[in-house]
Amino acid sequence: MSQNTSTTDHHHLMIDKTQENNGDCNHDELLVLQKKLQNLQNVEKHFPVNLKEKLDFTISPKTKYTSFPYFDFTPYCQPLTTLQQINNEFPFLKNESFDVSSENLTGDKNCQCIVTRSIFVNNSHAGSHADQPQHFVKNPKIIKYRNEHYNGSCLIIDLCEFVKNTQESPFGITKEQITNYLQKNKITKFENIFRILLKTKINTLDENAEWTNDFYFLLKETSSFLVETFPNLILIGIDTPSIDNPSASPIYHFSHGVFYNKGVAILENLNLQSFNGEENCMFGYLMTVFNNLQESEDAIGCSCFYFPSKELTNEFLN
Repeated sequence: MSQNTSTTDHHHLMIDKTQENNGDCNHDELLVLQKKLQNLQNVEKHFPVNLKEKLDFTISPKTKYTSFPYFDFTPYCQPLTTLQQINNEFPFLKNESFDVSSENLTGDKNCQCIVTRSIFVNNSHAGSHADQPQHFVKNPKIIKYRNEHYNGSCLIIDLCEFVKNTQESPFGITKEQITNYLQKNKITKFENIFRILLKTKINTLDENAEWTNDFYFLLKETSSFLVETFPNLILIGIDTPSIDNPSASPIYHFSHGVFYNKGVAILENLNLQSFNGEENCMFGYLMTVFNNLQESEDAIGCSCFYFPSKELTNEFLN
């Protein structure tokens, strides 16, 4: 059964007006973003979504291969009890279960009230997450992106067949590969596309696999091509740990900065394996749910869900 979902969200950007814009940043990024959000309200009103066709694009923060391999700074999510050195120094910092029931007046030995104290170590970019401007810009005008960026109509660009011949690292995605996909699928209504997710993987690694630098990312010129081709773009997502080369530094001077200056939010570490371009509609509705326990100024952990829409696909392709 289909239900109509409105994407007209009237939240505004959280902006710190007392801060001056960073000298290296584009002074027009706020005006650019505000214009895009106005266009968003005009285009995204109501379209049918089948809630039974939900695809889960989330990667757990417990997954090892999605966190940079610097344990002191970027540990994947894990119980603190695995850190024996810390446990020896702070013995009360352990995952333990306790019976907190009051006296059992019935005398029934099978009754109890168990609660578990859980203590985890984590980092803000473990698993699926939304980068925030303070991840790569000092004193940004845009402090935090809001719901409009992460929820609404979305295009999934499946690049697997277009990047499979890239044999050597670094695996930079080129604008030619993006163009080839758009032409093959006859996508031309660029002004009505606000969110894009990029699929680059055919198979998902086991969550116990270790970090590797061999993942696809966006070349800076490709990111520039995307924001120019899609004038109303407000979100880019990818199924790898970063939209930039892991050796890129500072990332503001690469793809992260390109998207920030055009008001485009970033999702990283998505699991798009459940999406099959031959079976699922390339257009649909994206829903992002943030995890308050993994929220920081530089990134917010999240769960992402996708609802394919034949109606929306036909609208964009016809």
